[in-house]
Amino acid sequence: MNSREAFLISTEHRDPGRLVLDFGATALTGIHVQTISNLRRHYGLLRNPIRIMEPFQMLGEVGWEMIDSIGIDVVGAWSRNNVFGFNNHAPFIEWKTPWGQRVMVPYQFQTNKDSNGDLLMHSQGDLTQPVCAKMSKNGFSFERSQEHSYNEIPRITLRSQDLDHWRIEVDKAYYSGKAVVADFGITTPGNMEELVKLSGENLEKQLNSEAEITIENLQKIYSAVGNKVNAVLFCKKSFASHSTTHSEKLDGILFPYYQKLNDWIHDNTSWLSMKHTGVFANDAIDRIIRAGFDILHLSEGSESTDLSILKKNYGRDLVFWGGGLNTQGTMLTGKPEDVRKELLQRCEILARNGGFVFNTSGNIPANVPIENFVAMLDAIREFNT
Repeated sequence: MNSREAFLISTEHRDPGRLVLDFGATALTGIHVQTISNLRRHYGLLRNPIRIMEPFQMLGEVGWEMIDSIGIDVVGAWSRNNVFGFNNHAPFIEWKTPWGQRVMVPYQFQTNKDSNGDLLMHSQGDLTQPVCAKMSKNGFSFERSQEHSYNEIPRITLRSQDLDHWRIEVDKAYYSGKAVVADFGITTPGNMEELVKLSGENLEKQLNSEAEITIENLQKIYSAVGNKVNAVLFCKKSFASHSTTHSEKLDGILFPYYQKLNDWIHDNTSWLSMKHTGVFANDAIDRIIRAGFDILHLSEGSESTDLSILKKNYGRDLVFWGGGLNTQGTMLTGKPEDVRKELLQRCEILARNGGFVFNTSGNIPANVPIENFVAMLDAIREFNT
């Protein structure tokens, strides 16, 4: 079977006979550009400047040489604009990172420095606009500015150039023969703090308006790409990122809103919907299922979860994506034998009877020991034999 067939079998909760792999398909499952460079050096691949796919976290393009050699099964269709609000695609320019690596970034990727030597990113890549993020002169990724914060992709009606982008981007991914996951910019309502103050008809009216705009965009995207997309990533925010003060009201706001979007997706497409969350309480996952999600991304924090209970209780209803290895702990600071042991243990649980797409528990950061990355790939091959 090819990659897409293996993916579909696993998402139907059947055993494809091997792990289905994702490295680099989304902003939740990527690899830092420095680590990609180290891998390319290790495997003797050409060391051309690597494209930055997601600039906030400095995630790099994995590239087809590594996709084929590793056996990656899932590729991403990426949005036209990045989180800073400017075009994330060609034309590119070369840029030198604070750690001395030369990378390829969009031409609007412009920074300046503050008095401490830290890099400043401005909204929409415009140096006259407010600072929205900062990268320490000794850092490897951006952090939100305390003075300003960037906004997620705005909920606006899509234009013809946006649809042309999605048509080309999805076709490029689809005709690779890989499974395709897309981030169409489906976010939580952008004005949550205001929404929790509303009640009754006003709240319902506002939520319906938010959902209608999103569904209108999804209808246009579907008309452009059809069912060439296999999975759609909803907003990357964790439920834990919302204030717990209004948790009951937030549930009343978010889950009916998500359910409207999921109902449209399931009634009109073959897409699977994927939710990122750092919350693993049973009642939270129950609500995720009732809201219509098909896939749960296991992020940082899943290490404290009893995966056997998670799989037993929810493995028939949800596909688990990620969580195959503790990224910030074992992979970053452990030894190769620790990586092998943990990966085999976790995959034995999560991959049973399908319903699993392998990735680590979060993006693979900079400074990962190359021997640990190699040990991860060796353990994957061992599991598959």
